[in-house]
Amino acid sequence: MELDSRDSHDRGEAQTAPAPIRMIQTACAHDCGGKCPLLVEVRVGRAVRIGVPRDLYRRYPFSACHRGLSYLKRLYHPERLLRPLVRSGPRGAGEFRAAGWEEALSLVAGGLAAVKDRHGPAAILNLCRTGSLGALLHDTRRLGSRFLNLFGGCTEPRGSYSYSAAEQASLVTYGVSRTASDRSDLEHSRLIVLWGWNPLEILSGSTTKHYLKRARRRGVPIVCIDPRRNASAAFASRWIPIRPGTDVALASAVGHELIRHGWIDSDFIDRHTVGFEEYRDYVLGAEDGIPRDPDWAALVTGIPAAAIRELAREIGTIRPAAIVSGWGPQRGGQGEQFTRAVAVLTALTGNVGRRGGAAAGTNLGFGPSSDAGLPIPPNPCGSWVRTTAWADAVLRGEKGGYPSDLKAAFIVGGNPLNQQGDVRKAVQAFQSLDLVVVLEQFMTPTARYADVILPACTWMEREDILIPLGGNGNYVLRQGRAVEPLPGSLPDLEILSRLAGLLGFGADFNPYGSEPRCGEEAWLREIGGRLGLEGADYVDFRREGIRFFPEQPELAFEEQIAGRKPFPTPSGRIEIRSEKLARLDNPLVPAIPRYLPFPEGPEDPLRARYPLQLLSPHPRWRINSTLDNILKGDRRVWLNPADAAGRGIADGDAVRVHNHRGMVRTRARVTRDVVPGAVCLDAGAWFDLDDAAGEDSGGNPNLLTSDRGTPHFQSPTLQSALVEVEKAF
Repeated sequence: MELDSRDSHDRGEAQTAPAPIRMIQTACAHDCGGKCPLLVEVRVGRAVRIGVPRDLYRRYPFSACHRGLSYLKRLYHPERLLRPLVRSGPRGAGEFRAAGWEEALSLVAGGLAAVKDRHGPAAILNLCRTGSLGALLHDTRRLGSRFLNLFGGCTEPRGSYSYSAAEQASLVTYGVSRTASDRSDLEHSRLIVLWGWNPLEILSGSTTKHYLKRARRRGVPIVCIDPRRNASAAFASRWIPIRPGTDVALASAVGHELIRHGWIDSDFIDRHTVGFEEYRDYVLGAEDGIPRDPDWAALVTGIPAAAIRELAREIGTIRPAAIVSGWGPQRGGQGEQFTRAVAVLTALTGNVGRRGGAAAGTNLGFGPSSDAGLPIPPNPCGSWVRTTAWADAVLRGEKGGYPSDLKAAFIVGGNPLNQQGDVRKAVQAFQSLDLVVVLEQFMTPTARYADVILPACTWMEREDILIPLGGNGNYVLRQGRAVEPLPGSLPDLEILSRLAGLLGFGADFNPYGSEPRCGEEAWLREIGGRLGLEGADYVDFRREGIRFFPEQPELAFEEQIAGRKPFPTPSGRIEIRSEKLARLDNPLVPAIPRYLPFPEGPEDPLRARYPLQLLSPHPRWRINSTLDNILKGDRRVWLNPADAAGRGIADGDAVRVHNHRGMVRTRARVTRDVVPGAVCLDAGAWFDLDDAAGEDSGGNPNLLTSDRGTPHFQSPTLQSALVEVEKAF
């Protein structure tokens, strides 16, 4: 394979003499939105350059980005953890002593056994996360869950920080969470609406950017609805700036216009949906005398009524239209309502199951899933809490209505202190625990609060099979080992295999052994078999580095719309109105999608003290919090000039962003790329906390966000936080 030097990064090291060269095909295993093959040049056991295999990129439109192409900076970073560490000072002070592997593993095994013996397995909190996602063997969340469940169980958080609300809304509306057609279907769209979706930066499939660019070259109108003029909004034909938290109001007004003008597909609605009449009465105002028309929505959303009418006309008269809902708005106080409201528009216009259309929903595809990966046995104690509530569960325990009193946290591939809403509360929770164990590569904010840190290696130091993130792709990739693990670090699989051996269930956890490699090849052959890659097919896959699955469905819900099978909902149809939700008799969880007030939203009285809505989107230089210490990026808070002027703030000024939960010190970026009344501070920056003062100088917005959940599924509401910004004199 050829390495494309135009897209390669190297360390700029001088080569004094020719050395044997090996070219290793691999791929990123991070939660980055895509999965792209990479080619690593290795000299004398050291990786010296990363590029892309040009032959594969000619066959398939991958979009390798700077995060993967810069990975040598992470692999050989001088701050890599390369020896086990044991806490020697107060928790959180970052004071540790070096230890040998035997001592560190014994301390962890003894600590876990003691917690289990004294308090039961439900006292162990499983905080294993997605630091390695899409890897079928070394998926850190699956590895940690397998380990703890075989140990006797644990308390596990349920729900995703990424898309919990969207998933539940899709299950209500369509009966499934996978709702996205293959991205190649955008070739057939005549209108594309990116609603709270920023695929040019967060990808949502390695081919998405390619097909969007092809659509734009064909002259297809691309509309982006977002409070920020991000990369996707700048790329689009038109940006519609919207007040944060008001997307359901806009969707209701679009629905009003579609129905009033007859821009709906009545035949589709009659054959494939239930509940249209109640929705119609709501948006037209027959229910309560308040029509949800563009004039009403303009006051709520800040979008001129004429612009709302134009959007509705386009959606109603241009067919097929791909209306794709992103994950940003569903991380707010009306998370489930947002996803359901946009999905209703796709049903009203008959764009579900139609070539060139889209179903909105969770926006997960039908590509290979993690079901083929490392098996996770059931949790024997069945104890769980919502993802949003783990810190509260630690602090309040059984007396607070939770399943157990939590005494230990076990973390593989995660930085949960940094990523949880209300960081100070999460830190308080960690301070109350008896044992915190972290498998890590760097001294993250979470690792600083550990009792024992076990140094894990990176994906460049192990072998695996990768699937496209979120099923958005019809292929699997070989992740080749570019180099051996750096001395002192071990793969997560080997670390957990050794721990399982010390705790007496080594053969159950890893029947292929706990020695170096830990039966890695045997595991991968087993996983390959579940993917249909056996014998010569598996050998060919390892040589070629990729296998396509053209038989996978390209068009979501094609069979349902063709009448060959029902939707897996109680009614067998798309549920505009859900009888299941109606039976809950909860006004905050309505049977049809409605715009409702919510805490720290546009109508909260708290705005009198904290008048600015905080946005914390994912930036292009981080993967959640991964790479924050490698690719620093922009840590400034965005303010609209109108908001900055009223506060005497100029571009570059030092500022304090604060509310009742904490304060972040940073600098101002004054820009028209964010709507008035909103500020933007990118997610994922590692906090640098002065806990006594409640201040962070690292730029982490979660000092300001809440761990409050949505009314329906208690999904994260990190995009619903009110703040004030002041100049720091």
